[in-house]
Amino acid sequence: ESGGFDRRYAMSSAEDVELGMRLARRGRRVEIDPAIQVRHLKRWTLGSMIRTDLFRRAVPLAELMAREKSYPKVLGGKQLVSALLLLSLLLLPWLTGWFSVTLALGLVLYLVLNLGFLRFLADRDGVGAAAAGLGLLGVHHLCGAVGVTIGALRYASRRLAVTPAAIGA
Repeated sequence: ESGGFDRRYAMSSAEDVELGMRLARRGRRVEIDPAIQVRHLKRWTLGSMIRTDLFRRAVPLAELMAREKSYPKVLGGKQLVSALLLLSLLLLPWLTGWFSVTLALGLVLYLVLNLGFLRFLADRDGVGAAAAGLGLLGVHHLCGAVGVTIGALRYASRRLAVTPAAIGA
């Protein structure tokens, strides 16, 4: 009825979110059943994680959000705040000159925002796993912030591109 996944997505990226947005516009609901669990059989490396988070998730999602002028609820406000916070931690100390104060406050806020996830990792696999998870979560959030910036710029550059047909040539 809604046409399924958009085949313009050459690889898996934002097609599931785009389909969910189309379904929602038609008055349909997408439900998540926590009893259904799957395991992706992927061999993750730090490099493949960064490439996937950046170019197969964040950039396509940013372009989708810009095109649809909508922010999918599934992405969550805490994730957005965490990503923006980490990005600002890279910039603010250099702009303000307050390295230790800015970094300390920012890191404490980041830990508080993500405490539930870190507690889950520590309870399940120990403090070492939580520490590693914090580092990987930080990489994930930074990829999201950078990818959203790239995606928004790519979308804007396409919208602003001047073609010969547009200027009457």
